[in-house]
Amino acid sequence: MIKTNSPHAWWLAFRPKTLTGAAAPVILALSAAYGIYGHIDWIPALLCLAFALLMQVDANLVNDYFDCIRGVDTQDRLGPERACSQGWITLSAMRMGIGITTLLACLAGLPLVWWGGWECILVGIACVVFCFLYTTLFSRIAMGDVENALVARYGLSLNDAKVVAQQSGGNWEKAEEQLSVNEEKALYLDLFMQLMRVAYARNIRDMKAWSEQVAALGRERQKRLLDYCQRMIRENFIMNFREDEMVYMSQAERNFSVRFSPFVNERNIFGIMEELSEAQRHIEQNVNAKMVFFDMSLRMIVWIKNR
Repeated sequence: MIKTNSPHAWWLAFRPKTLTGAAAPVILALSAAYGIYGHIDWIPALLCLAFALLMQVDANLVNDYFDCIRGVDTQDRLGPERACSQGWITLSAMRMGIGITTLLACLAGLPLVWWGGWECILVGIACVVFCFLYTTLFSRIAMGDVENALVARYGLSLNDAKVVAQQSGGNWEKAEEQLSVNEEKALYLDLFMQLMRVAYARNIRDMKAWSEQVAALGRERQKRLLDYCQRMIRENFIMNFREDEMVYMSQAERNFSVRFSPFVNERNIFGIMEELSEAQRHIEQNVNAKMVFFDMSLRMIVWIKNR
């Protein structure tokens, strides 16, 4: 269990395996400089290395934060686990971390003006700008192309096309796969709404019936249901920010979430997500499904009431 906002959590958020990619160009340039001039000025060299590493960390944190609030981090995504989505780092702490790493990178790079001239300032500004654009804009351009294609080819509404493009991460093949599972997602939405309603009502008998219904779905569909529930919790949390362009839900999902979203906030979102993640782990370990889902629904009472 990783403690929230702990040093270990931050270390994982930094994605240390990516730092070699940031250091490699600097080391290559130092090798070339040594081959040409026969020596290395170590002060600017170390400053360049520090700037490159800090900017890589900054880009990783920015990617982690914005992918979390946009709901991109799903069960089937590739790469290292994301700290915000896993609940290791809170969103407010991540915003502060992004600010600190950006500041430290600028402080490390600013003295390079002494050796490289004012052009270094322009390079530094470009690095910071593209650090943020990498996740916030460039990924949206790819998704925009997929949205337009879905509208033109399949006649989807713009809102539904945005939802499919976002859930597929801008990948056209995955977007087409998403269209083929809409019927299954309607079932998941119905089960999600049932769960939240019986948890709010503290209706133990209906919880037992719900658990038995879900237990009959089969392991793979149970895992997909839990993945869907986690996405819906994230979307409802984001809905509270009143930033409509950041919310990716179908019209049916929005109709339910208008009234449900106030029940998901910073006091309970990580607890709810942890319950869903733990249930998913138990299902993957072939624990008795009726027990897993009944226990999860009981625990959900506490979190839904903690608003």
